[in-house]
Amino acid sequence: MTNDLEAHLDTLLNEAVAEHRRRKDELSRASWGLNVGAIALSACTTVLLGLHIDGAYLDVSRNIALVLSAALTLIASVNMFWGIDKYWMRRKVIYNDLVVLKEEFDYVRAMRGPGMRKEMEEIFGSYLHILRKHTDYWEVRERRTSVAVLPLPTGRSEYSTS
Repeated sequence: MTNDLEAHLDTLLNEAVAEHRRRKDELSRASWGLNVGAIALSACTTVLLGLHIDGAYLDVSRNIALVLSAALTLIASVNMFWGIDKYWMRRKVIYNDLVVLKEEFDYVRAMRGPGMRKEMEEIFGSYLHILRKHTDYWEVRERRTSVAVLPLPTGRSEYSTS
């Protein structure tokens, strides 16, 4: 029975570590891309608006600066709305917790002591606790966004005149 538990826990931890590493790396790249894109667009807009160009190029440079500024606003809005940096850090903490738990699991497995089953069960409990951190994050986010669309608690319509 302990071997089944051990094999199952090993599979769970390996898959969780791999999945969270992949997602953490994706979010890191997305965060980096959005932030560097915002910096580049901001710099280009500043340069275009600061140039003293005469003639027809003045209107063209202003129009390009306007488009770059709109793209910068879009990137900043997406970054603020999704909170990619915060989510990336959250995913990184969960990943690090899973790596530490995997190390603990490997250590307990190498010891092969008489209390191994109890320790494996504790590691499984820790694994579930780590995953709940991720679930709790999404539940809190969902509650925050759904508050705006919930009906009024009194049962009265906000549009009623009485």
